[in-house]
Amino acid sequence: MSDAQLQAQMNAYANAQGQLQQQQQQPQMRMNVNPMMQMKMNEANRAGTGGASKPAQPRGFMAHDRKHQDKPLNEKIIAFDRQFPRQMPQQSLDNQSKFDAAIAALKREGGSQELKPGGQNAVIGVLCGRLVVRGPKKVLDQLKQDPLWAEIEGGSGNNNNNEENGAQKTTTPSGTNNILPVTWIEEGAEPSDWLIAIDFDKTLAKSFLWAELGGLQGPQVQKAALMQWARDGRLLQAFGGEQRIAVMRTVIQERLDRGDFVCILSSGFAVVIRQALQHLGLSDILPTDLIFGCDTQPYGISKSARLSKLKSTYRREKTALIDDDLNYCRQAQKDGHKVIWVRDGLGMEKREWDRFRTSNWDSEEFLATSGRVGA
Repeated sequence: MSDAQLQAQMNAYANAQGQLQQQQQQPQMRMNVNPMMQMKMNEANRAGTGGASKPAQPRGFMAHDRKHQDKPLNEKIIAFDRQFPRQMPQQSLDNQSKFDAAIAALKREGGSQELKPGGQNAVIGVLCGRLVVRGPKKVLDQLKQDPLWAEIEGGSGNNNNNEENGAQKTTTPSGTNNILPVTWIEEGAEPSDWLIAIDFDKTLAKSFLWAELGGLQGPQVQKAALMQWARDGRLLQAFGGEQRIAVMRTVIQERLDRGDFVCILSSGFAVVIRQALQHLGLSDILPTDLIFGCDTQPYGISKSARLSKLKSTYRREKTALIDDDLNYCRQAQKDGHKVIWVRDGLGMEKREWDRFRTSNWDSEEFLATSGRVGA
């Protein structure tokens, strides 16, 4: 190698070293943002601004802290808790949902089959640490008026601390702390022939919660996001608000009162769906043991096949699927199930609730034409 070539290589090496030192001295900004998510954020920021970009608005405590930055810390916390109320601890929600599921299972059994001559029975037992009295309404009303029951309740026949929940009533005895809380259960209707499975995302809920809570990142990430959504009101908004939830409760309760078997059949995570329904106060009509997701049996991709397995397991003669996925509905109808297609993919609304309430299922022509004919 000549002296000129050697000098050229040394100069190139020195230049490279100088550039590397300059880069190391400059502050680096690294952002670990999903490209698709960044694109959606940019679109949201430009919305309503004529295409001009605007900085993303802070949410949650950061936004709240900037608004109240001049206040003492304790006042900040109080103001934040008022704007975003604290949620019931998950353990308490789980305990209540287990009790609700046990009560729902008792109601699904219908009325008592073994009756004593000359009258009807009321069954008294302990369930999840609570005293449960179950029987026909007439028998329960008579039992509540019995002087012995008033004595059990501490000498007070008044049920001042009642929590109405359909036919379910919980009473805390007023005269003593040694008696378990009492729950009165009016026996449910005799089981009907119907098993009705409702999808969760974009059907029961109005939005695609599975994706918005974290998607493929898994159930733990989704549950963590769900807790924040429950606190800041986004979960309630995802279900259309209190008025839509009231309609949901009324219609589902009507089907339950007929003895129908109503469950959730989803491709999402059952553990996330259960927590969402707990936060919304719906675990009494959609109990935890009737939430079937991708992480529970029956497994499979085809909802029609999973619905057939549920039909066999719970021994019902008739089945129906309510779903926003047109292909799922077409396959289910082809396999002999009744269907209601949520055609707009924005959650069940008046058309779907009315058809669900009256068993007015969608026709084959309606599905074949993607809802253009036979609505």
